[in-house]
Amino acid sequence: MWNNFLYGIWLSVPIIFFIQFSYNRITELRKKKHDPINRSNYYLQVGVFTLFCSVFAILVNEYFLITSIPTLIHTDYALETIQIVFYPLLVSFLAPYAGSNKPPETLQDHIQKHGLLKPFNSKNNENSRR
Repeated sequence: MWNNFLYGIWLSVPIIFFIQFSYNRITELRKKKHDPINRSNYYLQVGVFTLFCSVFAILVNEYFLITSIPTLIHTDYALETIQIVFYPLLVSFLAPYAGSNKPPETLQDHIQKHGLLKPFNSKNNENSRR
């Protein structure tokens, strides 16, 4: 029962990202114009990454944690504590190796990239006041 609850939580994270991807894709198709800030691909990448982490965490939990942790540590709550902390730690450690999961650029970044907005420079601002 406890493992099923954990697996439900672990699998709900990628499901949320896939729902958000579907919602953004549907609204993008409904508007029929291209949004310069493309968030839907980001949600898809993060959804696939968290799905991989969830499946990996479930496999490690089933075949390693449940069988070996109770024999190594002889307390009542050690296994549950390790199971709770395992998925967030796994996602945190694998996130730098996930590739190009950059957050979508903001509208200000998009405008600045195309040269329509100059970055604020405090030295230029002080010289213009004199």
